[in-house]
Amino acid sequence: MDDAAVVDRVLAGDREAFADLVREHGPGVLRLAARMLPSRELAEDVAQETFLRAYSNLARYDPRYPFRSWLYRIASNLCVDALRRWKAAPSSVSIDVVAEGGKAGAGLADVVGGLVSGDVGGGDPALEAERAETAATVRAAVRELEPEYRLLIVMAHFEGMKNDEIAEATGLSPGLVKNRLYRARRMLRAKLSGLSGALAGEA
Repeated sequence: MDDAAVVDRVLAGDREAFADLVREHGPGVLRLAARMLPSRELAEDVAQETFLRAYSNLARYDPRYPFRSWLYRIASNLCVDALRRWKAAPSSVSIDVVAEGGKAGAGLADVVGGLVSGDVGGGDPALEAERAETAATVRAAVRELEPEYRLLIVMAHFEGMKNDEIAEATGLSPGLVKNRLYRARRMLRAKLSGLSGALAGEA
């Protein structure tokens, strides 16, 4: 059963059906929040609030569009607001949170369309160590971006969302998404200019 059908069931009175949507999209929402926010605890709070708001506003969902995009718009707004509040009054919590069970380097070597060379690995301990260090550097650079740019990088290069999906999830036009992603990638390259290893050309 697709998401729109599940939403119909919930709106018709089957409140338990909402759990299907949480099971389907909960991991993605938590992953997005964990990549945006300074701590796992804060990410979990935002993920929970995302589904609470989605449930409260379910009648506003337009089934012509993907449910994930609608849900991610709620999540992204909450993430940006939470990140701004944290930056205004930062705690001692480390911002080097690692999503997805501690796999620090997973998928990060090819972040930003080849920004950092991914030609490492193959089981060589030295190369794996270098890759992990590169991944940590990229992660830190992403976290230094302003929330609006950070969100686009996370959606595009960690969540694998296309520009039109990002546009639906953020409320931006596809053209503005493309322009802001271009600027965000340039910002990352500037932050990573001292990184050892190959830096690719514009993506």
